[in-house]
Amino acid sequence: MIGAVTGILGDWGTEDPNSKWTKREITAREALTLGKNAATVRLGEVAGLVPIKTLARKAGIESPIKEIPATYLGASEVTLAELTKAYTIFPNRGSRPQDLFILRKIESADGSVIYESERRPRLKVHDSIACYQVHSCLEESLARGTGAKAKNYGLERFPAAGKTGTHYNYTDLWFVGYTSSVTCGVWVGFDRPKTIYDGAFGSDVAEPIWVDVMNVAAKRLPAERIAPPAEAKAVQLCSVTGLLATDSCYEGVRDIRTGEQKWVRTTYREFIRPGTQLPAACDLHSSNPQLFSQVGSPGPEQTEGVAAAPSPTPNTAEAEAAALAEPIIPKGTAVIGFDPYDSLRPIMRASLPGEEEPTVRKPALVRPTQMGEEASQIDLEAPGRLDLNDL
Repeated sequence: MIGAVTGILGDWGTEDPNSKWTKREITAREALTLGKNAATVRLGEVAGLVPIKTLARKAGIESPIKEIPATYLGASEVTLAELTKAYTIFPNRGSRPQDLFILRKIESADGSVIYESERRPRLKVHDSIACYQVHSCLEESLARGTGAKAKNYGLERFPAAGKTGTHYNYTDLWFVGYTSSVTCGVWVGFDRPKTIYDGAFGSDVAEPIWVDVMNVAAKRLPAERIAPPAEAKAVQLCSVTGLLATDSCYEGVRDIRTGEQKWVRTTYREFIRPGTQLPAACDLHSSNPQLFSQVGSPGPEQTEGVAAAPSPTPNTAEAEAAALAEPIIPKGTAVIGFDPYDSLRPIMRASLPGEEEPTVRKPALVRPTQMGEEASQIDLEAPGRLDLNDL
């Protein structure tokens, strides 16, 4: 319905004049980073409105929240002060100011304090690890997602995070972001809502203002990297499947203008709560190393920039069974000679239970399909038998 009441037609489109629709499952991180509204609404339906409204209230949003699916995208009206205050829970590990005030201190010409506001307490709103996870997504959003235009507007080189917002029919434009020292919200619109102009997006109108403010603020209030909570555990996940990353988590990227192709790592570091049950190892890239994407204008079957080349058709029952089997996570480097289980390929970079940090135990085998033409292969003579008596 028009107005995104049920999400039919184009109301779940992205903040882009040429919205691209996902033809595959994507992770929640990608949905937030790239502003994939349909995936965000689906995730919201899983969580439910009640806990989301409860968290919004704790974060300082007092305005009424509508009972419609578009609420998961921020369709309810709030004040600029409310939303900016709510965003402070991300750089502050789940805490926010109890209230906001304009004047902190008034001094006379000789430096005497005429007025000073009372010290405001902080309220603990949410879990520090969950807030850091959202913060890391908002960092990505500013770097390569809906807020990536910040560098074009001259954002200086300091750690920052933020998110764009464009309301239905281009009536309200937002950008809210922060550093370790400053949280700033920008709203652009009319006192009586009406279309600002067709095609007006938050990234084009509100974000440049935010960039100018943050550049000035950083001169007096330096921005530092926001560290993860000390109790969080680092793991490496595959950004395509959301599963534990292996050494096979690469995808070929081909530039349609130059034809050049290179292999790009599809992993990222996530910080999780101790005791979280880790997912299975990624079997998408392990089972099909020929995945590729095209950089440029995607075709009709290339909507999200990832298209899988067809896997070779198994010609034996054994090959079919191997393609469906789950990968075996090796415990150590014990294989010598022929490896019937192909256990050299799914080498884990992600932390496993009992490990502190991701480690690289040994190099993975490079398959001919990853090397290009067979003519590029180098044939070497097999080494002779090893006589242990000579050692």
